[in-house]
Amino acid sequence: MRDCLKCGRTLEELTLVELRLFSRRFDAGALALLLPDRAVARKRSRGSTAPREVARALRTWRKKLGIGNA
Repeated sequence: MRDCLKCGRTLEELTLVELRLFSRRFDAGALALLLPDRAVARKRSRGSTAPREVARALRTWRKKLGIGNA
């Protein structure tokens, strides 16, 4: 991340070759994992920003507040 900040680039802008300069453990699947929407979707902890958890929180609060479709 430090190198990206120094160069004014984001992680998802790096190529696989560039990622592998940091670690040989990066493979072709690593590029997809760095996409922000994929990173958020992979979260599994309760109350996280994962789409499923956000939907659950919205349903809960809509029901408590008596608004919208619960």
